[in-house]
Amino acid sequence: MVKLSSYSIPLRGAQQATERYTLVLNDEFFKEMESSDVLGGNVTVEVTVTRKGEANYFNFECKGEIMIPCDRCLEPMKHEVDSDYELTVKFGDEYNDETDGLLIVPDSDNDLNVASIVYDTVALTIPISHVHKEGECDEATWEALQAHTAHSIADGDDEALYGRYADDGADIEGDAANNDEINESNIDPRWAELLKIKDNNLKNK
Repeated sequence: MVKLSSYSIPLRGAQQATERYTLVLNDEFFKEMESSDVLGGNVTVEVTVTRKGEANYFNFECKGEIMIPCDRCLEPMKHEVDSDYELTVKFGDEYNDETDGLLIVPDSDNDLNVASIVYDTVALTIPISHVHKEGECDEATWEALQAHTAHSIADGDDEALYGRYADDGADIEGDAANNDEINESNIDPRWAELLKIKDNNLKNK
């Protein structure tokens, strides 16, 4: 099992002004991150740290491949990762990450765990819409989801599909298509993926 503590990099006590580290993000790493956005993968992260005074300048180069769920059939699909991210780490009175590209850590910290940083760098490469190429979707799963959605609509089970908005008398179809009124946090999680598929179908018509 991967220990996320192994993704810590020293902020002090460096022997050289510039040091390099190689991190590997594999299936176990993504499992430990407990996110449904990335199902697994194999990504190599080359980390370069340049120290000038009390500041540490990080550069992360991420290359590899991850598995993400297809928006259409929900089955895993490959996504290539080739991304980099620069981060300046400085010491201060308390932790502060409000400024993009700048991280303030307490003066008492000697190490920086970069697990969440490299995960976010990889996850941000995932496009808003991601589907298999034509003919590569799992048709059995897709047909089952279509049938389930059609059955719910035929039974008038809008509340199960759309949550509390079904009782508001709102234009469910229009709101779902425009994503202007419906807050995903209010949708029953059991049907969240079905709603996502339905929205994609509306957009592609």
